[in-house]
Amino acid sequence: MLREFIYQRDGQYRFDAICAGGDPVFIDELKVEAIEYVDAIVKRSRLLDVTVKTSYIRQGEVALKSHQ
Repeated sequence: MLREFIYQRDGQYRFDAICAGGDPVFIDELKVEAIEYVDAIVKRSRLLDVTVKTSYIRQGEVALKSHQ
């Protein structure tokens, strides 16, 4: 479940739905083990596997370097 952290107040956290239409979720702060930051949500087709190839710039040109 992916939710947006809104605030922590009065001993509880509030999380809202990423998509419209979901109800807010309130969780007691003692029940929360961790909150992790998500930088982006990307379609699988747009994902670059950086463990296989890494792009770098050398003398003004872009090249792909394989890590095999």
